[in-house]
Amino acid sequence: MKIYARIESGVVVEIIVPVENNDGQQYPLPECYTADIVATCIDITSVTPQPQQNWTYRNGDFSPPSST
Repeated sequence: MKIYARIESGVVVEIIVPVENNDGQQYPLPECYTADIVATCIDITSVTPQPQQNWTYRNGDFSPPSST
């Protein structure tokens, strides 16, 4: 199952898990969202730790919000 982070201005604003069809297969992201939204999504399926909403994204790396 694919998981995507939608990034705006270097911040994860949404975690997206595409819906599944009746056979349990996920629909491809472009079939569920507009091209503008797909362009802001990054596949985070195998990223550890799994980024969450409000994490930052810079130069291919995710970072949790600072605790200060």
